[in-house]
Amino acid sequence: MVDTDGIEESLEGMARVAVTAGARLGEQLSQVIAQRARELEARTATEARDLRDRFEAERGAAVAEVRQVHGAEFWNQNDPQRIGQTFATARAWQTRAESGQDYDSAGRRAARAAELEGKQIDQETVATRMRADVSQGRPASEAVIAGKAAKARKTRIGASAGRTQQLGR
Repeated sequence: MVDTDGIEESLEGMARVAVTAGARLGEQLSQVIAQRARELEARTATEARDLRDRFEAERGAAVAEVRQVHGAEFWNQNDPQRIGQTFATARAWQTRAESGQDYDSAGRRAARAAELEGKQIDQETVATRMRADVSQGRPASEAVIAGKAAKARKTRIGASAGRTQQLGR
């Protein structure tokens, strides 16, 4: 039989308690994270639904406003400012309908090529323009990507000029 002073058993017991407490803490943390994820998902779904409803309401109001231009009373009863406002609404919801076309898309380039050809511009010039368009087209997201940082000069420009003036007395 081996005699021990009880320290080893005491440390072993404390380790078991620490592991059990850690497991319980991990379980509680997991539950909190899962609850927050569910709340975030519900809030996101609610916000998306609210935005969709708001968009549909604004679209409906714009359609109703623009639909009025088809009647003679609109033109006879409204001042130029109101007519201009209605025109602006129509253009804004039109800039919205056309925004589905990406800037650097094949569809946009094909439409531009057809437009140029419709103006009786020769095929070679149109092809050159389209090649330039493709080579210059970059996504807007690239504009904010940090490039190579500029390095500062190690000497000041004015320092050497001032030294020359002092030496030339």
